[in-house]
Amino acid sequence: MRHPTDEMLQQALERTRNIGHSDFVRGMEAGSFFCLFVSCEPYEFFRGRRKYVFIAFVILYALSPIIIFPPLAYFINDWWLLLGIAFSYLASRAAAREWNVILLIACYGIGAFLATGFHFSKYIVIFFLCSLLGYFLFQLAEMVQRFFALEALFDDVDLYYDAIAQNKIAIFDRQHN
Repeated sequence: MRHPTDEMLQQALERTRNIGHSDFVRGMEAGSFFCLFVSCEPYEFFRGRRKYVFIAFVILYALSPIIIFPPLAYFINDWWLLLGIAFSYLASRAAAREWNVILLIACYGIGAFLATGFHFSKYIVIFFLCSLLGYFLFQLAEMVQRFFALEALFDDVDLYYDAIAQNKIAIFDRQHN
């Protein structure tokens, strides 16, 4: 038995075949369409400058904890700060898996702040900020990836029709779905 969302996706893929490039661009700019990348990653659609900028964002979220926390731990002479690397990577992983763990971390962090105060000398504050750093840098890289992929689809008509032919994108009409 097929899942209802599979059926909705198949219907959207069928409707997508009937949407021309200019209608796609107008609908996306007006906010009446939503583009879902189905059987691919958005970075597959862009080349050149866009790809290098995206790689820079990936490197930023992947390497910033390793670059920031060891020198910080050395200068402050508190090696417990190295746990910030783990917190940052766990939050990035949670963002990648679309887990809502960051909400739990935020609730715990805010509760701790209310109970004990907000001081940078407390580990809970530092680890909370490390988690936020990892989460938000990953989300930033994801937004850049999606933006560049849509920009590439806007700019290249052939790429748009190839993506439709290979069922790589599904376009949802927000007014009719």
